This record gives sequence, structure tokens and C-alpha cells, in this order.
Amino acid sequence: MAISGTPNRRLLGLALLVVLTLVPGSWQWTGPWASGDPQPPPRPQRPIGDAAERAPARSSLDDAPAEVITLLDEVLARMPPAGSGVAESQFYHWTVPGAPTQAALGIKGVPGVDPDALIRRVMEVDGYEGRLAHVLVNESRSAPAEDPPDRVVFTQRINVPGITQVQHELELVDAGTIRGYRVAYWFLLPEDTAALDPSFGARSEANVGVWLAAPGVVGYAFHSWPRRDDLNRFQWFSLTTGAAVVARQIVERNIDDMANWARQ
Repeated sequence: MAISGTPNRRLLGLALLVVLTLVPGSWQWTGPWASGDPQPPPRPQRPIGDAAERAPARSSLDDAPAEVITLLDEVLARMPPAGSGVAESQFYHWTVPGAPTQAALGIKGVPGVDPDALIRRVMEVDGYEGRLAHVLVNESRSAPAEDPPDRVVFTQRINVPGITQVQHELELVDAGTIRGYRVAYWFLLPEDTAALDPSFGARSEANVGVWLAAPGVVGYAFHSWPRRDDLNRFQWFSLTTGAAVVARQIVERNIDDMANWARQ
């Protein structure tokens, strides 16, 4: 694996793999990160939980945790209208009060992407190993189903070369269609994650994210950080402050890998 930059930046780049499970690539970015403009586009007038904004047959936001609703609210404020596509890749990041890391969103034009196929692949958690880099363990708690489920709980452990391994228990939900986007979101199971053996890797303190797909466009957003007491000072810096150095490349590669898998 080749990552451009100085040795320190290469190491910090690998650190962000903990939360994204992927490796960086190259991407032309626009938006606040590139321009220096910290202001997002105008926010929507209605909250994302409004039933009028969701497909009634297959939407699972009613029981979504508060951190999912908060992230989705920020994400949908920045996504283009479904069906309009994007001319250039975009990257946004924003500070969350009290958190040691920023939340991030990447939006990329992916010609020919099938939104349903992409979300089906997202839900196939038992297939991540070997397709997403540095994933050591990715196992659903129940036996793999013939068809991807609408909701799945799984264990994930990731190797971050030269830093540590990070592990967590997550729940992933296919939320149906929201404002024209096929959506899947995940969130941390804190008690199950805390019960994991720290000798196998640092445990996540927070981990929430969302996939969005519409014809011609894919979005990926996340916000996460590890438990401070499971890491030494260097590890903590690398996985929090240092991780922001290559966040945009990591998000881009994540979208590319999942889109490529969805085409298979």
C-alpha cells in the first residue's frame, strides 16, 4: 500500500482506517475543506424525522438513536437534491461540541450506481473481509442470511499498521428511502463494546455513520473516536487530531470500494 507524504503523515493517514476500514486514494475536492469557507449550505426547514420526508413502507428512523438523527440532520443539509447529481466531488467537516474529532461527509458522483445494490452491499457485513482493507474481523452475531437483512448487529476489529487495533460492536440499519436517497446508518453499542477484551485492541468510545445513494451520487458520513484509556498518548493523537489530515482521501476510497463491490 502506497500513501504519499512524509512518514508522519503516512502514519496519521493509516490511523483513520480505524473508523473507515479503508485506505486513502486521490480525489479532487471542493467545498469548505478546500475553499476555507466554514459555512454549510442552507439547512432544511423541516427535521429529518418528519414522516412527510420519508418513504412510509421502509423507513427506520423512528427508533434511531439521537446521535444518528443529529448526524443525518447535518448530512442532509449538505446533500444535493436526489436526482440532481454532482459535478465535482465534495467534502465537508464540522465540529461537534465536546467531541475530540470532527464529523465528516464526502459526496461523490458515481455514474451508473444502483442505489439499492449499493445499500444491499453495505448490509452484507459478513462480506467486508477481503474487500475492505485492514478489516481483521467483521462478523454478524447471527448466521449469515441468504438475503441481506434490514438490521444487523456485528463485531468489527480493524488493524491500523504501526498504531494499534480497534474494535467495536455496531448495529447497522437499512433505513429505506429518505428524501429520495437510499439510506443505511450505523451506531455504536456502548455496553457490548465496553465488554470486549481490550487485549485485542482499543475499544471505540463513539462511532456513528451513514451511507446515502441516489442515481449518480453516493454520500458517506461518519463521526467516531476511540476510548482514551485504551491508548497511549501517541495512539490517541494519531486517531483523533492526526486523523483529520487525510479524512477526505479516506472517505473517497470508502465510496469507491463500496461502489465497485455493488457492481459485482
